[in-house]
Amino acid sequence: MMKRFKVITDGRAINLVQTSSNKIEIDGRVYDVEFIANENSTGLLRVGSKIYKVLCNKITETDYEIWIKHNVFSVRVEDSRTALLSQLKRFSEESERDFLVKAPMPGLVTAIEVKIGDKVGPGSGLVILEAMKMENEIRSAVSGKIKSIEVDNRAIVEKNQLLIIIDTVSSSK
Repeated sequence: MMKRFKVITDGRAINLVQTSSNKIEIDGRVYDVEFIANENSTGLLRVGSKIYKVLCNKITETDYEIWIKHNVFSVRVEDSRTALLSQLKRFSEESERDFLVKAPMPGLVTAIEVKIGDKVGPGSGLVILEAMKMENEIRSAVSGKIKSIEVDNRAIVEKNQLLIIIDTVSSSK
């Protein structure tokens, strides 16, 4: 019955392995633990021979507020499934908020009209791309803030090459 958890508190991630019902391993050290739950989210936590009174408030499925001896700890506990779901959610949120501007054709970047941090709206000029002796202005299709510029001036780019990333969430801030 080995279960792995990632415990995050005070910005620090701790890898915890529950090897049996009353044994946990933290950073290679094995601890003998037991939690005896009482009513109202209180209980006794035994770690080795020491016993602590504990109040545990469940905030969300993964987030807890734990009181031990007048100390309050905000703790996030993720098992491998929850960690994977959390990672997928972050990836999805980043994908939703970032708008990728790609080259519609191969060509030469002759001008970059924005810089990182600039606010843009639909129709704002971003990059001048020369293709077949014609200058084409690549314009923004969304509102947001320039998150990154992925090409340099005078760079030769291929079709569908990433030029600029726009953070669309920033427009509402």
